[in-house]
Amino acid sequence: MNNKKAQVAMEFLMTYGWAILIVLIVLAALFFLGVFNPRIANTCLAPAPFVCTDVKVSGTTLTLVVGASGTFSAGPSIAGAGATVNGQASTAGGGTISTIIPTAMTFTIPSQTVGSRFTGVATVAYTQTGGTSHTTTITFSGTAE
Repeated sequence: MNNKKAQVAMEFLMTYGWAILIVLIVLAALFFLGVFNPRIANTCLAPAPFVCTDVKVSGTTLTLVVGASGTFSAGPSIAGAGATVNGQASTAGGGTISTIIPTAMTFTIPSQTVGSRFTGVATVAYTQTGGTSHTTTITFSGTAE
């Protein structure tokens, strides 16, 4: 009678042991494939009269691609720009651009490692077609390439 109970207990442990082993293998495979660490898409938000179409951080370079929105077909002229990434200010770039957008603004920033996440704000001084000066902020975030 005791052999019967021992056999039932052993079968019970073996069945659950295999089930737990399979679950651990599946979790390890998902972890290896990067399911638990998804890539964050690069996003860029700009208020009117701008549209931010792309943001890229590569090493020490931040690139913002900015265009005109809505009725501003020619776009405002950008007088100057500066950026802050992960709380640290850019050391060069932007400056006095004096260009009609769309344009790509490039900034020199503290070095970012590939795959690291970044967030930031760019401050842009611009002049409307009628000569009125304004300042606006562009927010952005993503993963460094």
